[in-house]
Formats: sequence, structure tokens, C-alpha cells
Amino acid sequence: MEGIKRFFTENWKPKLISLGISIAFWYLVTDHLDGDRREIPVPGTSAPSPGPRGGGGSALEQNLLNPLIPPSLPTPLPI
Repeated sequence: MEGIKRFFTENWKPKLISLGISIAFWYLVTDHLDGDRREIPVPGTSAPSPGPRGGGGSALEQNLLNPLIPPSLPTPLPI
């Protein structure tokens, strides 16, 4: 019995603060889950929309990815 009493009475301020933080975190998570939107978007599972290079994505995605996509190689000419 003395051990249980000592557990709750020693360092009670940090324990109270962490309890408050955990309750606030629990509230934020449950409040977010109670919203209208239930589906979690997973990248790559939607149908690609036509873009300037034939790939999918919005114009913003294309502008961000253009420096990373190598230019098309010209067709080789017979010699």
C-alpha cells in the first residue's frame, strides 16, 4: 500500500502535466476521426489525369517534377 501511495505522490507535477498532454492529444485525434472525411488518400491509387507530358498530376506537380524528368531523346537517324 505504501508503494502505491508513493507512486502517486512522488513527482506529481510532471505526471499531471503529461496526463493533460495525453488528454489533449486524445481529444485532437478523436475530433479529427469524427469528421466527415473518412478515407485516407494513398498516393498512386487514383487514375492519372492527363498532363503536358502524358503523365498524371496537376500543373503544380508537373512544374515541380519537370526538372527531375529527363527530356525525350530524339529518334536516331540512320547513317
